[in-house]
Amino acid sequence: MTMKIKLPKEVADEISFAKFIGVTFDRYIVRELTRSDYKDAATYTMIQSPDVLNGIEMLLNAWNNGYTVEEKKYSVKVPHTKDVWYYRSWNSDLRTVTGKEICSDFTESEIEHYGLQDCEKVEVTDDEN
Repeated sequence: MTMKIKLPKEVADEISFAKFIGVTFDRYIVRELTRSDYKDAATYTMIQSPDVLNGIEMLLNAWNNGYTVEEKKYSVKVPHTKDVWYYRSWNSDLRTVTGKEICSDFTESEIEHYGLQDCEKVEVTDDEN
């Protein structure tokens, strides 16, 4: 059983669109490597790191076997406070805690679900987990 690759949302969107318009994988890769706006292209960035062949192999695997989408996660600060953050309790109730160390990480859809769209968000990076 092949494990599905996790892709950033931007790359998943590019693959999904390419498949939707009927582009072959070969044409998709050539386009991504030669596009004039490559600096803004998520797929181009993925292909280039850590090396071209590894990046292309990962994309081919995602193209053929499917993929899951990595969602960005955020810590969410309580408005009008100095250092109070939201977290989900064991029963999914929304609570607050002082200090960012134990706050919950929320996806965009969770932020919307809890009505926290107007709150300050800080993106959680891999080195914080």
